[in-house]
Amino acid sequence: MGKIRIKIFLGAVCMGVAMFSACGSPNRNADGEYGKNNEASSAKDFHDYQNGSMEGNDAGSQNQNGGGSAKTGLLSNASPDTCALALYYFDGETMTVKHLFDTDKEKEILQQLNDLPYEGADPERLNDWQVPCYGLEISDTEGMDLCVSYADGLWLNQNREVYAVAADFNSIWEGMEAEDEDTRSVLAFPNAGILCRYDRRFLEESVPEDEDGIAALPLVVNMTVTEISNGVVTAVIDNQSGQEFMYGKDYSLRKKIDGKWYNLPFVETNIGFDDVGICLPDLEQHTVTCDLKVFGELEEGEYMLVKDEGLEGEFSLDAEGNLK
Repeated sequence: MGKIRIKIFLGAVCMGVAMFSACGSPNRNADGEYGKNNEASSAKDFHDYQNGSMEGNDAGSQNQNGGGSAKTGLLSNASPDTCALALYYFDGETMTVKHLFDTDKEKEILQQLNDLPYEGADPERLNDWQVPCYGLEISDTEGMDLCVSYADGLWLNQNREVYAVAADFNSIWEGMEAEDEDTRSVLAFPNAGILCRYDRRFLEESVPEDEDGIAALPLVVNMTVTEISNGVVTAVIDNQSGQEFMYGKDYSLRKKIDGKWYNLPFVETNIGFDDVGICLPDLEQHTVTCDLKVFGELEEGEYMLVKDEGLEGEFSLDAEGNLK
């Protein structure tokens, strides 16, 4: 593993890392106040970049009321009383999100969507996923994320269930006067970890940072991946920099595709990291473990484990998921 240079920003040393959450919808607390979570080519040619089965569903046997024959709405378990509604729009280049904090308006949108008839669809239709597309996030009654992706009559949820439904998300988007609207990385789009298997536009290319601010001293901090077992990777961080090195518990994963590195989105929802700073003294090593199952099943290829946007460890997997 080659040595890397660590950027030193003059003026302050960051003593912690930001909490990452996959949920894009701010939650209300017990007093009804909001606290926002921190930030998230041909489709068929790209379909097999990452293994992972897409299980279909039978709308006739799913979403039943107490085992009866009447189907409930696709978002009947949403909880607008405890969580804001986040609506996403992705045009193939820019991903925009709006947050709605008005409970009554949230309920109107949810009722509109829950009233729509639907039926189970073949997951293979995701091969023809269309852009532009829409996404919706809100918590359910148990505080877990409900993540919906929608394009051209096709509805995908976080459980990889696919439905055929005619929803007018364009009208909802245009009529939604949000209190908070901004642009984000496409990695934050609902179910990006599923959709990126079919369309590379749901990945984010990793662009090397410029050289400004890199210390002139020859700092050497290496991270070497030494083992992977049951989807959990073990790496050793070796500090030979001449000073203490701070890092956090957060991590990300990149994959090399056609000679370019891409950041992989999380497949799992409700992912978070403890907001702590870990000190590695000079001339010492730390062993860390990172669960890669949150990125889905990884196929054979070249990967890069990243911690703190600068500490990087490359590794390769064979067809059985073992280190090469």
